[in-house]
Amino acid sequence: MGHLFNTFLIQPLLNLLIVVYNGIVPDLGVAIILVTLLIRFVLLPLFYKSAKDQTVIQKYVTPKIKELQQKHKDDKERQVKEMMAVYKEHKVSPFSGFLLIIIQLPILIALYRVFLMDFSKNLS
Repeated sequence: MGHLFNTFLIQPLLNLLIVVYNGIVPDLGVAIILVTLLIRFVLLPLFYKSAKDQTVIQKYVTPKIKELQQKHKDDKERQVKEMMAVYKEHKVSPFSGFLLIIIQLPILIALYRVFLMDFSKNLS
C-alpha cells in the first residue's frame, strides 16, 4: 500500500514541484505556493459542491430535521425514514462532507511528505 501511495501521489507531486521550480520560478517557496494553489484549483469542484451542500443543509434541512426529531421522538425508525426523505427532497447527502475529506486527506499527506524531502538532490 505504501508503494502505491508513493507511486501515485508522492512521486507525481514531487515531479510537479520540480517542474515548477526548474521551469517557472527558481524560488522554492514560490514553487511550493504555486503547487499548492494548483492542487486547490484541481480540487475546487469538490469544494464547491461540498460548500453548496452544507449551505442547503444548514438553511433548509436542519430546521426540518429538528422538527422531525420532536415530532417522532418516540419512533426512531420513522424518524430516520423521514430524515432520509428530507435529504432526498433537497438532493443532498448527509455524508457529502466526508467525501471531500476522504479525497483531500491523502493528497495533503502526500504533499506534506514531499515538503519533508531533501530537495538538494532533486532540484538540480
